[in-house]
Amino acid sequence: AFQTLITQQQTPTLTHEQAADAALGLAEAIHGQGDSSAAINSLISFLQEHQDSPLLEPIFSCIIRWLPEKPSANDPTLERISQWITPSILPAYGLIASNFSETGATAAMPTYSKTSAAEDLLVYAIFGKAIELYKIGTPDSRAEAKRSLRRILIEYSDHMLANHALYHLARWALDEGSHEQAFSMLETLRDLPASGDLKGQATLLEAHAAYTNGDPKLAIQLFDEAAAALTGQLAASAKLQAGIARLRHLEIIGTPVPQGSLEDNGPQLQSDFELERALFTTSPASKKQALENFLATYPEHPRAPEARIVAVEATLISPTPDLEFAENQLESLSKFISNSPTIAPSRIDIAKLHLANLSKDFANTKTIAESIMAKYPGEPAAADAALILGRSLFQNHNYNDARLVLEKLAARDTDPVRAQAAWLLAASSAALGGTQQSKEAALILFDKAIQSQGDLRVIAILQKGEQLIDMKRFAEASTFLENYTKSLPKNDPTQLPAGMLLAKALYAQGASNPASLVQALAIYDQLMTHVEDQPIWLNRLQYLRGITLEQLPDEKDPRKKREGKALQAYLSVLEITGQPLEWEYFEQCGFRALAILVKSERWQAAISVAKKIASFNGPHANDAALRASELELKYPNW
Repeated sequence: AFQTLITQQQTPTLTHEQAADAALGLAEAIHGQGDSSAAINSLISFLQEHQDSPLLEPIFSCIIRWLPEKPSANDPTLERISQWITPSILPAYGLIASNFSETGATAAMPTYSKTSAAEDLLVYAIFGKAIELYKIGTPDSRAEAKRSLRRILIEYSDHMLANHALYHLARWALDEGSHEQAFSMLETLRDLPASGDLKGQATLLEAHAAYTNGDPKLAIQLFDEAAAALTGQLAASAKLQAGIARLRHLEIIGTPVPQGSLEDNGPQLQSDFELERALFTTSPASKKQALENFLATYPEHPRAPEARIVAVEATLISPTPDLEFAENQLESLSKFISNSPTIAPSRIDIAKLHLANLSKDFANTKTIAESIMAKYPGEPAAADAALILGRSLFQNHNYNDARLVLEKLAARDTDPVRAQAAWLLAASSAALGGTQQSKEAALILFDKAIQSQGDLRVIAILQKGEQLIDMKRFAEASTFLENYTKSLPKNDPTQLPAGMLLAKALYAQGASNPASLVQALAIYDQLMTHVEDQPIWLNRLQYLRGITLEQLPDEKDPRKKREGKALQAYLSVLEITGQPLEWEYFEQCGFRALAILVKSERWQAAISVAKKIASFNGPHANDAALRASELELKYPNW
């Protein structure tokens, strides 16, 4: 219909503006059929015949909007736009020739005013080409884009696009990390008269920059200013961003956003904020509950699919995952995913993989993981799937296959955190592989995890030490763990597990090197200061101190052992009034004390200790009671 209107004989009867309207309508219809290039060409062809069109702004707005997001350097559209760009009237030096190296607002201040109706098309062409040149992304194209916008500022400062040029220069400066320069230009834009909505947009951009730059107070102030200056969706967005910033930085700014505080601005804004409030919840269980409540209140919200997938992810990492809830939400997502292109399909696949893994469905876990690895090669989802598959194989005692998957992942992964986890789990798989060769390989893999310098480094060090001990390489284990403990601060909590392993390695050498027992005892004595308020560790330490003392010669009479001090260590564990927090070392201390008393023929004390062990009603209470009865029958005249 638009084509007919343009080509019919009565076309000359159309006014100048009606002809432009018809050209715009035709282009929009062509674009609606999915042919953006043809739509742009139709508008450019129209402008070639109507260069003084009164609708240059909407025409170029469409051209810029329909140009490809990643244009090529030889895009024919850019060449066609260039036909209207004449050389600058200024010499190619100074601001025009520079690569945007100025540091202040003066770089953006207009110095000439030459805008006229005849030059309108030239300014729009310069602006449109500059926007697209910047998208090409090469250093040369971006430098030319900046020079083009600065030309508008200098030669056509009265044109309506001058402020838009300044706005885009500020945006690009922010994208490239030149925050100080961008702030300066945005301040200039906000101070210029008659900027309309552009002032509000500049304030909104400055607010985002302030937030990114770590200044939430300034960001909130600017978001509020932008909300007051803007209208429609932009104003709602600014209000929402201000609310989110307050929510996330309450401890800094001290101005909370009360429940329902955004209701006056419409139900959509209030529901958006309620979703953000739920997403910001830190505890996985609380987040899942908050999102479940949100979905019950706003089931048709545009971001409901996002709320569903986050709720699924939250429950899958919680200490008590609700697998039925996760499964139901994933089924619901399949109905809504077409309406939410922002949710990557791989994200849903990974959630399904987590669900299968937590359900201990090893066969399905393997199938889903291999499918993800094949569908998304080179993507983070494939690496996540490989890690989950490796862990699943490990949990299913398939150590050799687990090691193959994890070693391959660790060697290729660019994410150091995930790579370190893969190295560590691969090392654990090799350690349990069963052959001497795999145990030797485990030590190399532990070293790779240690060298990764991530959060799991400490665990890798401790596991390597334990692996050396399991392989009976006690001297090597002692040296390795001693060097590590010496590197730790005195009160570092890692001193406890590392010290326990070091003492274990030293104790194991006691038969051939009695001096190592003295070293082990010294470590146990030193670690006692770390466990004064930790009864579980205290019981274990006293037991280890006791068995070490039993092996050491008495200082006064080397023909005897230090059984008296060992007995003190064991009996100290039994001196409690309530129930023990652990049973293994508690009862072992009791029975070791009983053995020493029987050996020294202290029958009354031995029977008393046996009855005391039985009185706690622990796992071996019956054994202790039986032992007490046997002693009473065997030695009735004590």
